[in-house]
Amino acid sequence: MTENHLKTGGEALNFQDKVNEAAEINPKVIEVFKELKIRRKHRYIIFHITDVDINIESIGERNKTFEEM
Repeated sequence: MTENHLKTGGEALNFQDKVNEAAEINPKVIEVFKELKIRRKHRYIIFHITDVDINIESIGERNKTFEEM
């Protein structure tokens, strides 16, 4: 897809779909994130992100503090 951009004086910028380059997301990651965001079940989540996948490194339960993170 080509689109003219105002900040570059109308120079056409090319946008490419990055679907094939995206990391694989573990379904458990989505489930735990929803528990954090919607239900506020967890205090924090630490993710381990690589070029290939996204996984959960640790989960802080509601009674955890910032120092314990």
